[in-house]
Amino acid sequence: DKLVYLALGELRPPFDRLEFNLADKLIVRALGVGWEEYQRVGDLGELAEKITNHKFSNSQMTVSEVYEQLVRIAKDSGSGSQERKVRGVATLIKQMDPISAKYIVRMVAGKLRLGFSDKTVIDALSYLENGNKEYSEMLDRAYQKRPDVGVLAQMVKEWGAEKAAEKIDVVIGTPIVPALAQRLKTPREMIAKMGRVYVEKKWDGTRVQIHFSRGQVRTFTRNLDESSAMFPELTKIADQVNADEVILDSEAVGYDPKTGKLVPFQLTITRKRKHGVVEAQSSVPLRFFVFDIMYLDGKSLIHLPLQKRREILVKTVSKGDVLVVDEHIETDDPDVLREYHKKQLEAGLEGALVKQIDGEYMPGRTGFNWVKFKESEDSRAKLADTIDAVIMGYYLGKGKRSDFT
Repeated sequence: DKLVYLALGELRPPFDRLEFNLADKLIVRALGVGWEEYQRVGDLGELAEKITNHKFSNSQMTVSEVYEQLVRIAKDSGSGSQERKVRGVATLIKQMDPISAKYIVRMVAGKLRLGFSDKTVIDALSYLENGNKEYSEMLDRAYQKRPDVGVLAQMVKEWGAEKAAEKIDVVIGTPIVPALAQRLKTPREMIAKMGRVYVEKKWDGTRVQIHFSRGQVRTFTRNLDESSAMFPELTKIADQVNADEVILDSEAVGYDPKTGKLVPFQLTITRKRKHGVVEAQSSVPLRFFVFDIMYLDGKSLIHLPLQKRREILVKTVSKGDVLVVDEHIETDDPDVLREYHKKQLEAGLEGALVKQIDGEYMPGRTGFNWVKFKESEDSRAKLADTIDAVIMGYYLGKGKRSDFT
């Protein structure tokens, strides 16, 4: 697992980030050169390679030892931690050969750029098993349930691809890759492809995956980043949850504390912040519209049909001010679907979400299990997510991008 994380330029999976938080100037100090030299070279890694005097290191450090030393540097905190990190990086680099120094420094700077991704590692694990991509799809499905390629690599090495994919399952505290909706243009197409469906309101909020266990609540974004500190409301949901452990999928929407009316997305999104959270909560409190349940008291529910998951959800989440079980209608009539969608647009919502009544919870944008119906039935339907933007600033390129003008 450590080798995999290092190859990706990380110390932990994205949902459990551990970062060095060292500015370029501090890394240059660790290398013992002037800022002008860095500006001339344009890349911290190449600078480290250039100034490392020995072609081969005498160090007998293993990958695990290098990893553990990097973790210690990243974890250092408190008074004087920046100086200790600088010394730690300098000490480590002195033990490395030029190529190793190049990539370690890039990793510390957060600019490894090997071109690897989690998908690359999954393909590599398939090749490890039988020399081709035969197992990639199966391993990717396992990864979607527990998106930690370090754990996946460990289990494939120990058990083999097939058994590892069978053993990996949903775990409380580790985000599931969220289910995403496809697009179809008309209600008639939707019913023809999906059959009988549940239709829900499409809220104009922010996606929040809630991991609740007695004594702790963690939340994750649709990109799998942890966002727990942003939503103090969720520390008060114990009375609403009839379970010891549960994973819920929801959309958080802000509301006016005086009128109770939902506010525009532009106000809701002001809650996604690291500082001033309490003040923001007072001005824009949130309701979490819960529309799915993926895990309950030690058991994964993602393979159950939506209808069954909905029944469990209603029993698990009680009425309250913070969590609200999302309402839905059931239909196989395109006209009913069209009318429901129209009402949501008139109410100021984004439209409707259409879900197969017997569909599993399928992480990622897979098939036509979920479909979003946002625009009116015209040629604009596939352009609903475009934006107008003004470029306010930019950064000069570094490394391979240093010649960009």
